[in-house]
Amino acid sequence: MKLSPYVNVDVKMPKDILEALTLHEFYCIGSKIKEVTPESVREFLLARYNEKLANKFKPEYLFNTLVT
Repeated sequence: MKLSPYVNVDVKMPKDILEALTLHEFYCIGSKIKEVTPESVREFLLARYNEKLANKFKPEYLFNTLVT
């Protein structure tokens, strides 16, 4: 599954995951990363935070790249 790195703020999510995904979004923008996978997002969260936070991630928290 390919996702956009942009956070879908229309989806309700815990504050801690919102803050972590916002950091991930800025990281992707700075690194010129246009697409991510659920696995790559979890790896980012695990490396910078912890397993508990990484396990909270759901793909619907980011925009699907197929959406125009």
